[in-house]
Parts: sequence; structure tokens; C-alpha cells
Amino acid sequence: MIIVSENLPFTLFMKQSLYNTRIKLSEHTDIIYNAATEQFVIVPYTFDFDNLNLSSELAAKLTREGMFVDDRIDESKESWDQYLKSVRDDSLFRLIINPTLNCNFRCWYCYETHRKDSTMSAEVLQKTKDFIKQIISKYKKIELSFFGGEPILEFETIVLPLIRYTDALSKKFGKEYVITFTTNGFLISDKMIESLKPYNIGICQITLDGGPESHNNTRVSRHQDSFIKISDNIKLLAKAQIPVLIRVNVTNENIEEASVVPSYFSDLPAEVTHYLRVFVQQVWQDAHNEILDKRLKLYEKFIQVGIYPWKRRFNYTKDICYGDSLHSCVINYDGKIFKCTAMDFENVQNEATIFDNPLQEFQDSFLSYISKKIQNLRCKDCRILPLVAEAVLNTLVRPITEATVCMRVRKIKTS
Repeated sequence: MIIVSENLPFTLFMKQSLYNTRIKLSEHTDIIYNAATEQFVIVPYTFDFDNLNLSSELAAKLTREGMFVDDRIDESKESWDQYLKSVRDDSLFRLIINPTLNCNFRCWYCYETHRKDSTMSAEVLQKTKDFIKQIISKYKKIELSFFGGEPILEFETIVLPLIRYTDALSKKFGKEYVITFTTNGFLISDKMIESLKPYNIGICQITLDGGPESHNNTRVSRHQDSFIKISDNIKLLAKAQIPVLIRVNVTNENIEEASVVPSYFSDLPAEVTHYLRVFVQQVWQDAHNEILDKRLKLYEKFIQVGIYPWKRRFNYTKDICYGDSLHSCVINYDGKIFKCTAMDFENVQNEATIFDNPLQEFQDSFLSYISKKIQNLRCKDCRILPLVAEAVLNTLVRPITEATVCMRVRKIKTS
């Protein structure tokens, strides 16, 4: 038990935060990181919580940054309460659509089963429109996202009709909407971009697989250099003021080659790179290799050409994954409803279908799952509970040393 007296008329009882982690920074310094407040404090390596001068500036800073908390606080309960508040936040409904599971590429790391005959039928399209109408009438804002497969394969038949329908309904009901895409970017055209301009396009996530050679070996095109084609399409979108998140998929083998990728965007003026952000993602099959330093260097090269890291937070209780929200779902091309896109849709059990009462059905199922999740005793006292799995390459907008420390935190095993 720690007692802090700061010239107050009473004694304040404090304790170390449950969410503190200590990390060696150098020969003479350590860092105290708090997962709940996402703050860092540098301390001498000789620092001892139990022998701290409680009237010191360091004690005040540790208290201010959340490393010391009121002894009466139940931090675990507060974290779960915040999580449940985030789960139930109904300010936005995220609806993800898979127009097809077909794709024009066969990337080696993809976890999905691609099917050429997997296009959303007219019946499912109509039911999806009915579902969108139900959402828009109930919620303040809808985010309509297109995933797949490669959603652009069905741009004219499925994607554009749904965008037009959502736009018209939102105007009718006085509601907000935003459109997002996850696409490989190869099939984007000038005509397609022109057709998107009248609508509120939030962001297009487009992937490059390492450098040009590894990318072309992964995304094989018989007639065009797919790296050049996709890079050019990214530029076209940015010039049309449509934001793009460039996701660079890297492995231990291709990350050195990926260092040339930023140079392909070096000819863009600042008013165009303003619409570009980058996220360097290690392919999950390669996660056993430690390439953090190389990833950070790649970010630095992007910054040099005016493309900054995607500002992404990973606070598990506040900025939850879309799949953890009660107000989100994925509609597959066949009308089956899921909660997450990170799965093989052909080989997992769906939550509901578009043909019944989908909103009520999948939300009831999800609440049952959540009630079990919060009873997980192993999570209750975990010191990194507030963090999502890959905390916190949350932007190199902070100093590079802080980003490095953040990534080290995720490697610490919980008890």
C-alpha cells in the first residue's frame, strides 16, 4: 500500500496500477508503461516503487500518468465497464458487404476460399437493401464497407447500386454515411473513380506485397506489371481526393526489397500525399520473425516522401475492433451474416442470415457471447487487458523510441 500526502487535509491511499509494465530501455534507464492510460514514464534502472520519495516530482508524474491509482479503484471493473460501453455504442453501424468471394489474384497468404461462382444474387441484393433501410432508419450514421474476395469485380452490379441506394436513403432520412473499400486496387479505373466522386468515400485500403519483384510474384498478372498498375491506381485515387490507406504486407524475406516502395510516390505533391497514409503489416504466417526495426525504417522512408503512418489506436476497452461492436456485421454474398472478416467464409458457422430477422438475431447471439467473454478470469487481472493484440504501432507521429517501446509491450506474456 502506498500513501501519498501532497499537503492535503487528508491522507490519500494509492497503489500501483494493475496495468503497469516495466521495460528495460538502456543500461541506465527503464520505462514504466501503463496499458490503460497508454502513457510512458522513463525512470532510472534503480527505481523502486516501494522506496519512492512520495513528495518527489517523479511520484507526481507517475500519479498523473496513471501508474499510481486510488486504492479504492477496481481497475479491472472499470476496464470491463468501459469495454461494455464501447460494445454498446450505437453512434455508428458498420455494415461490411462481400459482393463476391471471387478474386483476380491468388495471394499465398490469403485465408479465404475463393469461388468463381460466388456473386451476390438479385434476391440477396434486395434483402441487403432492406437491411440497409432498417439500419438507416434506426442509427445516426452508417459505414458501408466493401470486402471480399475482390469487391471491385462486382462494382457495376453490386457495389455501385448499394452505394447509390445508401446515398438516396441517407438524404431522405437526414442521416450520415461513409463508404470504405478493402481492395487489391488492380481493377480501379478512371471511370470508376468518376462514378465515386459524388459520394462520401471515406478510405480505400489497398495492399502492396513488399517490393515490386515480390509483389509481382504474389499478384501475378499475365498482361501487366501489377505493382506498377496498383501503385498508379493509388495515385489516381489520391489525385481525385479519395483517401487511400496503403497497406504494405511484409515478411522477413521481402522487407528489404520493400524499402524502394516509397520512391514510387516521391513525385507526388503535398496536396496529393495528404490523401495517403501507410500501414506496414507483417504477414501473419511470418509473425515468428522479428522485423520491427526494419518496419520502423520503412515508415521513415515513407515519411520522407510525405506519406505518414496511419494513426491507429489499440485500446481494447475504448477503441474496440469493429467485430466487438454490437452494431456491426458482415453480409456475405450468399446472405449469411458474420461478425468478422478475418475468416474463411466457406468453412465457418454464420451468426444469422439476411432472410430472417437479421438485426435482432445476430445481436442476441453476440450479446450471449459477450456475457461469457467478460467472465474470463484469465483476462480479469491481465496487465495488458486494455490493449488489442498488436499494441501499439499507433503511429510514428510519436518519437520513434516510443513506438519501439510500444511494440515491445506486445511481446510480454501475460500470467
